[in-house]
Amino acid sequence: FYNCEEYYKYGPVIYTGYGPDAPELECRDTTAETEAGERDSSSWSVAFRCRSLDPPPITRGWTRYCEASTPLSNFTCYGLAKNTDFQSFLTEAETSNLECNSDVYNETGYPQYTYTVTMSRPHQSTCLTGFDGTETFDRNKALVGTMSSSFETLTVPPTSSPTKYPTASPTLTITPSSSTGTIGIGTSAIVAGIIFSLI
Repeated sequence: FYNCEEYYKYGPVIYTGYGPDAPELECRDTTAETEAGERDSSSWSVAFRCRSLDPPPITRGWTRYCEASTPLSNFTCYGLAKNTDFQSFLTEAETSNLECNSDVYNETGYPQYTYTVTMSRPHQSTCLTGFDGTETFDRNKALVGTMSSSFETLTVPPTSSPTKYPTASPTLTITPSSSTGTIGIGTSAIVAGIIFSLI
């Protein structure tokens, strides 16, 4: 199954960063679905579409967000909450009268409902289908077979904020000039300094 929680633990480490010391994945349902762009498949959870993107597909965004971060990496993942309401998406799909007649793609069996899975890591993205497309919408496949994840790594940890107050200056230790490998001030110079300060 493709969902954020399972994928984070059992998916390829190069796409998740998961390991013995990895932080827990923190997830929350969102109050409103994310916006789904017509030509950005990573923003779709499910779609009613032709094989071609012309005409534009009917899409639905995400309703669940997960994240696991360390100072040197960040894993984020979008999914669908168990209580996701698909009714408006289905109504739009059923009344769209989508016609698939591309001259470029074989549109046999389209339009159909598709279940999106996208995964990205530095310099690489993968888009695939969680389940085969279906002629009628399958809610279960939508809930357990869709997700969009991203794993980023940082080569240098973020710098800390400047301190509010200046730190103390380093202490200079004065040693006799005869000491090897140290910064020295001769005894005569010290005596002269004391005399001068008394005048």
